Amino acid sequence: MSKKIKFKGIPFKSVVKIDIGGGFAARVQELTVHYMSQKTPEEAAKLMEELKTREPKDEYEYHMMTLLVLLHEIESEAQKQGILEDMEIDVPEEPSAPSES
Repeated sequence: MSKKIKFKGIPFKSVVKIDIGGGFAARVQELTVHYMSQKTPEEAAKLMEELKTREPKDEYEYHMMTLLVLLHEIESEAQKQGILEDMEIDVPEEPSAPSES
């Protein structure tokens, strides 16, 4: 059984324009890498390629696509503003177990 709750929300088709700092963008990127680390690098690369042309099949893919779209939008805007730079991050070589928290 469920119940309805009321809250303030953004209409689905609305577009919100916000400023995002580099620190927050880095945290989103770290979250994406952490979430993706549940897969091998090969599985992650294959999934990212597949999600370009198909809908997510499960909850993991749905949330991964959400993070990837958010990162893409942040990076696209940074590119337009001329502030996108080449950087490096550490990526685990083996999948990690999903976090319980």
